[in-house]
Amino acid sequence: MFNKVILIGRVTKKPIATDSSAGKIARFYLATDRGIGSQKKTDFIPCVAFAKTAETAINYLDKGTLIAIEGRLNVSNYVKDGVNQTQTTVLITTFQFLEKKSTSQKSNSTQIDPMISEMKESFETSYSSNDDFSFDEEIKTESKDIIDWEL
Repeated sequence: MFNKVILIGRVTKKPIATDSSAGKIARFYLATDRGIGSQKKTDFIPCVAFAKTAETAINYLDKGTLIAIEGRLNVSNYVKDGVNQTQTTVLITTFQFLEKKSTSQKSNSTQIDPMISEMKESFETSYSSNDDFSFDEEIKTESKDIIDWEL
């Protein structure tokens, strides 16, 4: 099975830093757009980074920073107050800055790094659908995979 995610978006606010026995953890939301024109919507994707990647995120990411992240989806199922809950999170393996820091601080910036166009073109040409996938498959998650977003 293959589980890989690549997203481009802006950090919604400075990452939240926590410590664990395994090292640093950074949690933040990435704002990504979907659709075009009047149908455009923004999704806020929960992301988690660990160890050195987390340290870099904590030290250098700020609200509005444009980044490309690569990682995998983690789907956690749990029960809260007697109700079944599902949470999907991107576990980041790496990320790249897509603009200079001074550019991300300008709210009306229209300059987009050529890398974004290249990545988008690469994704669009390599994308293929998998009609054999069933969304009815049961997803099993161990409790160690659950990340509590309520701080």
